[in-house]
Amino acid sequence: MRRMLVAVGLTVWAASAMADGNTLLQLCRSLIPVLEKGSTVGFSSDDLFKAGRCHGLIEGTIRTANLMDKVYEKEPSICIPADVSPLQLAKVVVKFVEDNPKSLSQSETGLIANAVFENYLCE
Repeated sequence: MRRMLVAVGLTVWAASAMADGNTLLQLCRSLIPVLEKGSTVGFSSDDLFKAGRCHGLIEGTIRTANLMDKVYEKEPSICIPADVSPLQLAKVVVKFVEDNPKSLSQSETGLIANAVFENYLCE
């Protein structure tokens, strides 16, 4: 129940952006090679913009979920180990979206929330 409430809250919060899973895939597919290379050299400004947007969406979604737990005085709903890198998170998001093609019409933030909850839900 808590997972659903947080996911609904994040989806409502993201309603103003309302880009979909296709856009999210583009963005995060741009982030992965930048993080794998460990440098921005050789990437176009468009690719770097997309990469930065993906990274910001993932970070923002996670921070919002954590903040909502604190505001509502709930136990943490997501538990991401400290050694999980931004690269791993981007791969989790891309894999989730690719594995759930029927969800492509959902908002970017909703998809990220579902990917994170599926992989890092606190027990």
